[in-house]
Parts: sequence; structure tokens; C-alpha cells
Amino acid sequence: MVDDEQVSSGALCYSLNGDQSDVAWYQTLNEDATPLLDNTHKQVYASGRKHCDGSDYDEVTYNNESGEVTQDEHNYVDGVCDYCGKLHTEDGYVIISGPASWNAWVEKLRAGAMNTSAKLACDLAVTEK
Repeated sequence: MVDDEQVSSGALCYSLNGDQSDVAWYQTLNEDATPLLDNTHKQVYASGRKHCDGSDYDEVTYNNESGEVTQDEHNYVDGVCDYCGKLHTEDGYVIISGPASWNAWVEKLRAGAMNTSAKLACDLAVTEK
């Protein structure tokens, strides 16, 4: 869900451009109410720190001049990020390193992600329910 503040501040525009390598969305802040697919308007830059999942810390600001963003690394505990819940992956494989990552991977499969491969990085005792 996106709120009015995220739209007017430029946060939505910045997010729509993903990793910022191929900018398609523009918004001249304080002039454009929403992001536009029109490069005659200005690019939105972010400044501040972001969580591992790309969400903002409170001090992140957006402007049309320049910006520098640092982003936290995922902190994997038992193969699952303790902030955002992302599974640890390497070379396209989910790394199963304990019960939490096993359970999260099984839930992913149950949700329909059948093309997800995993590597077992520890011994696990799996019991049937």
C-alpha cells in the first residue's frame, strides 16, 4: 500500500526505478503530483540509509539533485534474514542451514514456487506430521 506522502515525497518514483540502472520514471518534486514516464521531468534521488529489503529508515529523503544511499546487508539466522525474512541464496539455490530455512523453503514450495532449488548445508531431522 502506498500513501500520499510516499507519492509526493518522491519515494514511489524512486522505487519504481528499481536499482536505478534504467530510469524510466521521473517526478519534479514540488511540481509533479505523481511519477511520470516523461524524461523532460527530473529524476528522483534518495539520500540516507535503507533496510536490507530496500525499505526506508526514517531519515531517508528524496530530491531532484543527487543522493547517496547505503543499504543494510541481510542478517541471516538459520538461513533466514532476521529483518525481512528473505531466504539465503547462493548461485540460484536456497541454502538450507537449519529448521527455519527448511520450513520457509517448504512454505515457498507449498505456495507454488515449484521451480525453487535448494542445497542442504547441515544435517536436519525431518519428521512427518
